[in-house]
Amino acid sequence: AYQAFIAEGGVARYTEKLNAILQQRSGLKHGIGFSAGASALWISSQHEFVRSLQNMVLFYGSRIRDYREVLPVCPVRLIFAEQEAAFDPAGLVNDLRQRGHPAELAKGTRHGFMNAYSRGCCVKSQTRYTAELFGLLHPASDKAAA
Repeated sequence: AYQAFIAEGGVARYTEKLNAILQQRSGLKHGIGFSAGASALWISSQHEFVRSLQNMVLFYGSRIRDYREVLPVCPVRLIFAEQEAAFDPAGLVNDLRQRGHPAELAKGTRHGFMNAYSRGCCVKSQTRYTAELFGLLHPASDKAAA
């Protein structure tokens, strides 16, 4: 699957397709991305057509390391796995924080920790972040539960 993704243009082509969709859709409030989707949304976050988004939450977008200079026009939260095979997530998180971006490491996790079908799945972290996303997307439900 990865080789096919690269052969089709990788993150750059994915971002182009995503940008075309984002420009056509109005009324979107949130962007949530995982892996390549997180990287593509990060790149898109610098364009005016996403300014109306209330936020983006991006999980383990490993190619973000190649686009550190992006200046998002909407709020973005970056969540990285603590362990990645191809790079040092802690170094990337520190660099992004120095650039003013809210970036964090999910302790004890590997790439794919939110994906039940991934070898990196971490039920504890998946449960935590799913609850946070639910609260973000359904704030009234969050208040009713309190």
